[in-house]
Amino acid sequence: MKIGKYFSYEELVKLKQHADNKPGDSELVKLVHLCVYGLDAIRDVFGPVIVTSGYRNPLYNESIGGAKKSQHLNGEAADFVVRGQRLIDVFNWIRRKHVYDQVIHEHKKDKEWIHYSYKLGDNRMVAMVADYNGSKMVYRKI
Repeated sequence: MKIGKYFSYEELVKLKQHADNKPGDSELVKLVHLCVYGLDAIRDVFGPVIVTSGYRNPLYNESIGGAKKSQHLNGEAADFVVRGQRLIDVFNWIRRKHVYDQVIHEHKKDKEWIHYSYKLGDNRMVAMVADYNGSKMVYRKI
């Protein structure tokens, strides 16, 4: 099943890895908005967006050490990479030209990704950079 123009339900829910990670109706509606108003536009500009983490139920979120109030739990967030693109360029485009609740350029050891969230209603437009300091992620607003 397609969600938005490009993304599949499976990409955003990761059922192959986490069979019990099924969103409810409310979370599914928010995933559709995340794609239609967010991820689809990013893909239109930069090419294929590879979602590494989308919706997470509480058990899955806890198992990977996700924040207790993560927007992933509500279907409002996705972490992604874009092959062939510098993620700092993607991050800067989002924060300057797109609507978001949060956009975070995250780095952990030798990996980097973008956390993008979109809410129905008031988006806060909070941009941050996060670096792993060896024991936890340290966030700073920009």
